[in-house]
Amino acid sequence: MTTTAPRSDQLWLDSLAALIPVPAPYRRADQSRATVSTTLRCDDRTLDLLIREGLPCEGPEGAERFDGHDIYNLGLYSGTRRSLPEYAAHFVTRLARADPATWLRPLDWTLRLRAGCGDPARCAGEDRWRVVKPVPEAYGGHVRQLSGHPPPEVTATSLEVTGAPGPIELTWRLTTAGVRRTLLSGRLRELMRWLVEDFRFQSLPFELASDTARLRQLGTADCVGGSLLMEEECRRLGIPAQARRTVLLGVMSFLNHGRLECVDEDGVEKALDPGLCSFARLDGTDRPDFEEFCHGSTSNRLIPLAGPPRPALATHGPDGGCPAEVDTRVSREDRTP
Repeated sequence: MTTTAPRSDQLWLDSLAALIPVPAPYRRADQSRATVSTTLRCDDRTLDLLIREGLPCEGPEGAERFDGHDIYNLGLYSGTRRSLPEYAAHFVTRLARADPATWLRPLDWTLRLRAGCGDPARCAGEDRWRVVKPVPEAYGGHVRQLSGHPPPEVTATSLEVTGAPGPIELTWRLTTAGVRRTLLSGRLRELMRWLVEDFRFQSLPFELASDTARLRQLGTADCVGGSLLMEEECRRLGIPAQARRTVLLGVMSFLNHGRLECVDEDGVEKALDPGLCSFARLDGTDRPDFEEFCHGSTSNRLIPLAGPPRPALATHGPDGGCPAEVDTRVSREDRTP
């Protein structure tokens, strides 16, 4: 007599079979079983099954340690509708199925960022901080008010904060707006097809996302890595383009994001967003209007950040080398008629 695995087990096993694990030297096995069970919302029996079937881990039986990106990606593609990564991705699918008019209208927000030093002994009280600068004005928005403790100095690409080893706190009140633009270039459309269909989009450590040669070998990318891959191809094709780090305004916090800004055949700069296209497909539903929107347009949920892609929103200490613990919060403001 043959038996089949319970449906929930099969969903996990299918996700595991398709997982592209984070390779050395980029992987960090620093997640405990308890943390993994919370992230995946699974029991010990399921976790033991995944370990037996090849989920990468280190350490003795019963006290294994896991890479956090592997666990996130396992949950993201599991189809269980229970894991925390799926809950985060659900924000994108809700955005994708919304009325397209809601992607464009001006929205008012309050953004808060709090950062503390993750290794006080290492920085020895160093009081210099650098926070990446949001530039909503790139797409018709603007910063209405900026405050901080200590008060920041605004430069072309960052907010410089001195006078406190931490924690620091910055608050923006700003307005965003969406812009609709139609992509004309067939070569740029083919680049989008290449990224969305030939690469598995996963959460990756920034160091791996920045290693485009390794991404090509693995066949995986995240939104930052995808934008860097397209930037390389645009350079080869002679198309002006720049990978741009952005923040995606989620339900409660900033979500780190990346995309490509490039010059189309009509000389107009447009945004290509393979990451959002891929996330919108996670529930198996075709959303052609949203995917077309990601070919050139930008949403009022996105805020570009000044400068090239960086690994962190806030850095601390000499040359930004001291680790920072960053917490972000986002809230919508009601617009008065």
